[in-house]
Amino acid sequence: MVNPYSPPSTASTAKAEASRAPAPSKPLIPAVIGLFTYGSSSPYALVLCIEHYLDDNLKPKPISTHFATVLALLGTFGWFALNIFYLPQVLSMITGEPLGMYGDIGVMCWIATCIFLLWAVWRFTRLYRARITDNAYETNA
Repeated sequence: MVNPYSPPSTASTAKAEASRAPAPSKPLIPAVIGLFTYGSSSPYALVLCIEHYLDDNLKPKPISTHFATVLALLGTFGWFALNIFYLPQVLSMITGEPLGMYGDIGVMCWIATCIFLLWAVWRFTRLYRARITDNAYETNA
């Protein structure tokens, strides 16, 4: 559609819409939340931080990413320490012994950790497949 009031030099229509790069994720929010919830969201924040560091288009890296990385590492170590603390309870459940006092919580934490690790592998696989596909298009163009 052409604007009838525009000057003749600007009367041509655009062929394609301008594409905007998606806004980068904000890993600082889940990193801070993870510190107050015994590290439960810190592994997620750590994955977001790693994606920021691997993204070549994100230059310079936001300062919040550096802070979030430190907080996410602390929270992630806390989360995995909590999983190690619950490990004897989980192993006793697997062997058929009655669950101890923290057995249910330990099983839930280990299930959540396994689901998270599967999600992280899927996310990085998807990220690298997209990067390989983009590089293939750039070399063929």
